[in-house]
Amino acid sequence: MTPEASREFWKQHIAAWHSSGLSGKAYCTAQNISYHGMAYHFHKMKANAERSNPPTFVTPTMKKNESSGVVIAHLGSGVILEFAENIAQPLRNDWLESLSRLTS
Repeated sequence: MTPEASREFWKQHIAAWHSSGLSGKAYCTAQNISYHGMAYHFHKMKANAERSNPPTFVTPTMKKNESSGVVIAHLGSGVILEFAENIAQPLRNDWLESLSRLTS
């Protein structure tokens, strides 16, 4: 089997496994394929996808909750930092300054 054919074989099996609702071991047993082979290719494909889609930085959006005094920074991808307005202000400012440098 060529490397391209092997990648396609495992790609199809991994997609079928995900939609099957079975554990990896149960799927491989039912399909009479190597569980360790599928796990190897799954992790290899995942690593390749992560390399081809590196994380990006976004400009944080800031909002202050007037009732609680909490400053909220939305960093994208569901990441949220919350800072109590009156606690560790120098630390909060250092974080926000560092984030601004990364995103500018």
